[in-house]
Amino acid sequence: MPVLTLLTDPARTRLPRTAAEGLPVAWDAGEPRWLATGVAVQVPLAGRVADDELRDLRAAWSDRGVDAVVQPEVVRRRVLLADMDSTIVQQECVDELAAHAGVGQEVAAITAAAMNGELDFAQRCGPGSRCWRACPPRSWRPS
Repeated sequence: MPVLTLLTDPARTRLPRTAAEGLPVAWDAGEPRWLATGVAVQVPLAGRVADDELRDLRAAWSDRGVDAVVQPEVVRRRVLLADMDSTIVQQECVDELAAHAGVGQEVAAITAAAMNGELDFAQRCGPGSRCWRACPPRSWRPS
């Protein structure tokens, strides 16, 4: 069963208790499960999620500083990996780490191209990964 997850940076905005209300009827939304009150909620969906409805929902929430994601199934996770640069945190952390490791200009150029829609995720990972692999292990130690 797919699940809708809404999450936000609590320093910027809070999700209202009614965040899971008003979803399209065809989604057949179940009982919301708050992962962190006001910050993240999961809603199981028994119905079909149309692409245009999801796009509209994401746009509406994005305007309020909230990310909306639909995953294929409800899975309890212990770790969340997320691209938070310039969303939950206000800087490009990868660029900062790359600068510290001595490959800042190369990685910043890749980030800029990706942000401008010139690269998709796979294209961004290829050259970025090569930059990181070229870093000497000592560059990862705190200075």
